[in-house]
Amino acid sequence: MTNLSDPQRRCVMDELRKRRIDGEQPHGTQRAVARHLGHSCSIAGKIWAHYTLSIEAGIVGGEWQSRIKQNSGRKRKDRSEIVELLQALPIEDRSIERPYIRPTLTAGNKLSRVEHCLTFIDDSTLEFESMDNVVHVDVKRFYEDKDKRLWPLTEEYVAQRSSRNRPRGIVCTRNIDVVNRDAYKDFLIRHVIPAIKQQWPRGDRRRPIMIQQDNAKPHVLPHDSDIVAAGMEGGWCIRLLFQPPNSPDLNVLDLELFRTVSPFAVSTTPSLSSKLGTRT
Repeated sequence: MTNLSDPQRRCVMDELRKRRIDGEQPHGTQRAVARHLGHSCSIAGKIWAHYTLSIEAGIVGGEWQSRIKQNSGRKRKDRSEIVELLQALPIEDRSIERPYIRPTLTAGNKLSRVEHCLTFIDDSTLEFESMDNVVHVDVKRFYEDKDKRLWPLTEEYVAQRSSRNRPRGIVCTRNIDVVNRDAYKDFLIRHVIPAIKQQWPRGDRRRPIMIQQDNAKPHVLPHDSDIVAAGMEGGWCIRLLFQPPNSPDLNVLDLELFRTVSPFAVSTTPSLSSKLGTRT
C-alpha cells in the first residue's frame, strides 16, 4: 500500500479523535476507522501512536505528518562546533586549502595525444589522413554478447566424463571466461589478421596497416615476434599500435559509446549509473 499524504493522515487522526469516549478509544476503533476510510489498520495505529507521543512531549496540537522527508536524505550536521573552533583559532594560524580536481590527463598524456594526432597528418598537404588503413580493436567487445551466452572466443577440450549430451573423450567447444594475453594474441593471429588480409583491397596490400589497441593488460606488445611474423607474412605490412594512455576517445569503438551516452547525459542528470546504462 502506498504511503498516505498529510491530508489523508489528518483525516484518520480526526476520525480517531471523534470516536474517543472520555479520552479513551473503545476496543476496535482503529480497525473500524481504517475500514471506513479504506486504509490499513496498522497505518491507523501508527498515526495515532505518533500523535499521542507528540502530545505527551508537549507539542501543541500534536503531530500527524509523515516523517519520510525528515528521515530521508543526507543526515543533518550541526556546524556550530566547527564555527566555534574556527573563531577560537587565531587568524595567523589559519590556512586555506582548495581541493583542486586534478584532470585525468597528465602532462605526459597530453603530449602523447598530440604526438599521436600528428602521425596522421600528411606532410605534403598538412591535412589529416583518411585513416582508412587503421583497424581498431578492443577486448570489451569480446564480452558484448555475454547475456546471450555467446562469446567470439572459444576453446576445445576433451570431455572427462560421459553425459546424456556427449560421450567421454569427445572433443568439445566451450567459451573462454577470461581473455588473457595468450587468448588475445591467438585471436589476433588466427582471426583478426587473416580477416584483414581477406577483406583488404589487393591493390593496397603493400600499404602499412595499423591495428590500434588501448593499453589494457591483455593486449600484446607491438614488437611481439609472433605478431610481427603474422603481419609480414605474404608480403603484407600489418603492425600493432598502442593508442595514448587515458584516451578512450581516440578509439572508434569507445567513441561510439561516448556518442550514445553524451546526449542523454547532457539533457538529464541520472542518479544512478544503472539508469544511464538503461537509456543507452
